[in-house]
Amino acid sequence: MSSTPAKHYRQKMENLEAKIHIPKKRDGGYYVYIYDSSSHKIIQKYYKGINVDPDPEERLYAAQDLQKALMIKLKSGWIPNVGKDLIKPTTITIAFNEAIQRLDGKVSKNTDQFQNLGTRRKVWII
Repeated sequence: MSSTPAKHYRQKMENLEAKIHIPKKRDGGYYVYIYDSSSHKIIQKYYKGINVDPDPEERLYAAQDLQKALMIKLKSGWIPNVGKDLIKPTTITIAFNEAIQRLDGKVSKNTDQFQNLGTRRKVWII
């Protein structure tokens, strides 16, 4: 039995952690990264103003603040980079036809907002 997409994303979300990279050199760059513990991969890195202050201790405080914010987002169900996986390349014509199909069940055939052009396509009248 295959798992549903929602179950897959819920499992994926549980495997995600926000971690801080602390450089070995004092003047190195700090960053916070999203780590997938199931695949042992870094999903995304965030620098967002962490390295603005030259003091390493202040950089660490900034990284900890960002880590807390990312953990809150992760706990609320946010999954980074999911949009890239779900969006498939398409053309305007295909996107238009999909939009019409989605609206087709929600809009009455008798409404004057749609006009049948004698083909399978309908045109939105503005």
